[in-house]
Amino acid sequence: MKKQPTNQPYLRKINRHAVFDLLRVEPLSSAEIAKRLGLSVTAIAKITSEMVKKKLLIREQASVEKGRPPQILRINPNAGLIAAIDFSTENVLIVLSDLSGRIIGRDQVNNSFIITDTVLFEVVERLTALCSLPKARRRELLTIYVASPGKIDDTSGEFVEAYRFAVSPSCNLKTLLLNSFNCRVFIKNDVKLSIEGELRFGKLSSETKNALMFYADAGVGTALMLNGEIYEGNDGFAGEIESFTLHLTDSYSTNKESLSLLLTLPGMVKRYNKALSSSVYPTEQHKASTFEDLLTNYLSEEATAVSVVHESARILGRMLYNLCSFLNLNTVVINGGITAFGNRFLQPVNDMITELSHGSNINLMFSGLKERAAVVGALALAKADAQDTLLSRIDEEAIE
Repeated sequence: MKKQPTNQPYLRKINRHAVFDLLRVEPLSSAEIAKRLGLSVTAIAKITSEMVKKKLLIREQASVEKGRPPQILRINPNAGLIAAIDFSTENVLIVLSDLSGRIIGRDQVNNSFIITDTVLFEVVERLTALCSLPKARRRELLTIYVASPGKIDDTSGEFVEAYRFAVSPSCNLKTLLLNSFNCRVFIKNDVKLSIEGELRFGKLSSETKNALMFYADAGVGTALMLNGEIYEGNDGFAGEIESFTLHLTDSYSTNKESLSLLLTLPGMVKRYNKALSSSVYPTEQHKASTFEDLLTNYLSEEATAVSVVHESARILGRMLYNLCSFLNLNTVVINGGITAFGNRFLQPVNDMITELSHGSNINLMFSGLKERAAVVGALALAKADAQDTLLSRIDEEAIE
């Protein structure tokens, strides 16, 4: 019987990707790679030698207590650079990293709650300066991931609904970054990147398959992880809840309010001052100009501050109960500036959930990464994309 020809270039590509996927997780020796993939050491040596020559992999001596240390292979951290830009808080954070995740430099544009053209151009200047640092010179910036509040179309870079962006119609964030750095650019919702970061390096276990992240700071939003995947929805905007409205009977609101007033930090400050002004004995020194003022009063157990904050906590508990019941979830991570209220804030949230659910349990926790969650998630995805880009270049060269 005539032997069927094999597609050797295709098989080499499959094996090359299999080797690379193992090394994403941990450095390994050629012998261990061969064992795991069921290939010969000779075949692995040929594959990895090509990748070392292309500077995608490097060889190192493993550290062992006794005997001759074996050589191990790892992804070359100096093969390129990645960047994360986080617009989720008042101070825009810019981070530059190598392909191992080691931070090369960071900077921030302060007091940028409203993001204008000027802020965007300053972000570009700060990232350009980071790429000029001694540790970054002569390395290619491969991927930028942007954590953005609101809705920006990732494909076109157009602003769909971005309440904190006050830019000119001609200013396109994705185009600006592409033209400035000539690399791959992704713009993702900040809360979705936060749950990505939490899953990889925070409190969510790698075994967690279904979870909800609730984010409250200058705005509010949620992200869903269903069956181990971040749920995007039809157009990538799943989880936008800022326009949700609730009918209330408390003394600090009219009958119908949006979550932007009830659960954002500026909204809580507004409700607090309204409550003080309607008090029989208003206390001038307790008025809050900023969230920090409200937080100070809450932590010092000023009665009106505790009342307003805990009313927001009960509203949050009601909303989380409804969402978790509808989606059949029992894990919730809370992130954003709202976590500054501390664990005491969680009690009325849990009390409301328990009251509505008649005792059923929802595992409620604050983010372990807090304000770093979006950047951590952005860097993790940027690293994976940059590594894939380098690997695809080898694939293309092999075809040529």
